[in-house]
Amino acid sequence: VLFADECFRQGLSMPALGSETQEQLAAVLSIGTSICNPMDFAADYFQPKVIELALDRIAADANIDTIVFHIAIDLYSVTVKHAEWVKKAFVDVLASTGGTISGKPLVVLMPHLIEDALRGEVEQRLLRSGIAVFSTAPRLLRVLGGIRKYYEKRP
Repeated sequence: VLFADECFRQGLSMPALGSETQEQLAAVLSIGTSICNPMDFAADYFQPKVIELALDRIAADANIDTIVFHIAIDLYSVTVKHAEWVKKAFVDVLASTGGTISGKPLVVLMPHLIEDALRGEVEQRLLRSGIAVFSTAPRLLRVLGGIRKYYEKRP
């Protein structure tokens, strides 16, 4: 709700995914996963192939201009401690996009928490691959709002 409120303050919207996209996502995502905008991957959060497929489907949706992916670094750090393979596979899916999917920008929201060393490692990997990483939603949305305003004023 706070993210949506800040979107609207910045003149941004969170459009609904098209019905075809929702059907495609429902076919590959686990039960309990939200296929509305904003999405919640729930049990599929650390399934790299599912994330990759879902991001491709979302990017192909005509209603979507930009993809914001939230990395819950606290959940990520706990998962990596018990499943080291997640560390590489999960970040590789995002990094492999180079910051765009189907010509649409992918940006990451990754707040600072106790695991700042791990966060810094992930952030550097994403930045090197061309993905913008933001530590707060208001900062991310101010940037996106500014970009929107810039393009609205262009001739």
